Amino acid sequence: MGYIYTSYKSQLEKYIYKKRILRECIDKADSDNKKDVYKEELNNLGSFTITPTIILVLNFSGITWNKEKSLMELVDDNNPYKEYMSNFMIEVVDIHLLKAEDYKKFESDFGAVISFLNADNKAFS
Repeated sequence: MGYIYTSYKSQLEKYIYKKRILRECIDKADSDNKKDVYKEELNNLGSFTITPTIILVLNFSGITWNKEKSLMELVDDNNPYKEYMSNFMIEVVDIHLLKAEDYKKFESDFGAVISFLNADNKAFS
């Protein structure tokens, strides 16, 4: 769960950094026109919002995942601390169920990587 924390912390740090840089640019601008441009950028930055962090589990087993997908599913109902716990969820990607067109949906090199790993996995199963 440290990954979720560091992801949100990183998002906040980037936002704070952008605001600080824009304020410095406003202070150092050599014309009112430039100051106005930086002020507009600062206003457009808006308030801080978090982009959700999703935990993906890549299932290469060749068997569709049918196990727990949340922390609360693993905690005994009689656990006295259960009400204080966050229910962390995972999203399972069953690699063997993906089709070639599904790989194209990934915006990074991730699609090429899982395509390669899936082909490699099928070759040895």
